Amino acid sequence: MLFLEKGLYMIKILQVILALAMLFLGRKLFWVFVGSIGFITATELAASNLTAQPEWVIVLIGLAAGIFGALLAVFFQAGAIGFAGILGGGYLGLLLLRYLGISNQTAQTIAYIVGAVIGLILMILLFDYALIALSSLSGSLILIEAVGLSGWLFWILAVIITVVGISVQYRQLEPSQVSP
Repeated sequence: MLFLEKGLYMIKILQVILALAMLFLGRKLFWVFVGSIGFITATELAASNLTAQPEWVIVLIGLAAGIFGALLAVFFQAGAIGFAGILGGGYLGLLLLRYLGISNQTAQTIAYIVGAVIGLILMILLFDYALIALSSLSGSLILIEAVGLSGWLFWILAVIITVVGISVQYRQLEPSQVSP
């Protein structure tokens, strides 16, 4: 709950809204996922590295990254697929470390890079399904983190919300995209 500890409520509200969009519309509106994950990743990194900056500076940094990601998704879909995989996978790597209680900077860098590589590979090989999984998982974890849950309840709720997001997005696929 990095943002609430620092009193950055506007960022947390924006993250929750974007997390809901990712959870239910990540595949259908690819640019929303890319822009949202860009905003959320940038605000997380800015808030932890630019601690003396006011909230509006962190929001502007997040907006710049989000807009860049959304424009990349609209105009350069192939590049945006890689960008989304890198950001989504990297962010999930950081969240995993956070919930394992590991705060070492080197471990965070390694987790981000490993997650980014895995996310990139998944997005390239299994675009539709990887996008549904990444956007649902990212959206659910961001939502649960915003509520401040931890322990077993966190993980149980993460699985349930992720499955709901995957289910909703899978139903949005066109019949030609769904293999029997």
